Amino acid sequence: MSIEVILDRLNHVKGGNGQWRCQCPCNHKSHSQMSIKELPDGRILIHCHAGHSPGEIMESLDLALGDLFEEAIEDRIRPLYMATQEKKKLATIYDKIKSCQLRLDMAKDMRERGMVLTAADKKTERESFMLLRQLQEQTT
Repeated sequence: MSIEVILDRLNHVKGGNGQWRCQCPCNHKSHSQMSIKELPDGRILIHCHAGHSPGEIMESLDLALGDLFEEAIEDRIRPLYMATQEKKKLATIYDKIKSCQLRLDMAKDMRERGMVLTAADKKTERESFMLLRQLQEQTT
């Protein structure tokens, strides 16, 4: 929504160039002031100096709080959330890959030193090898 739609519904508006002051529409009996600022990305910030919330102000103007934003806040946050989740997932996969590789390196080192691997060691080595292949496929 454009700032002009909001400003047209307010009384005693003063200012310009992205910043305005006016009478808060929530309290018609007093002259409580509020500030309005339009950000470069199109968001509109409102602040009542008497303590009314942005939701109360927008409701008194018969507008929704979401009208202060060009796009829904969920649409702006969702890509960031998904990127963070993907980053966490990849970090977990890489940690598991390192763990598997460490187990395989330990088994190799034991063999090179002439040590005999126990059945449990061989099982761990085999499971690590299989898991490592699966994890590597997930990262490509």
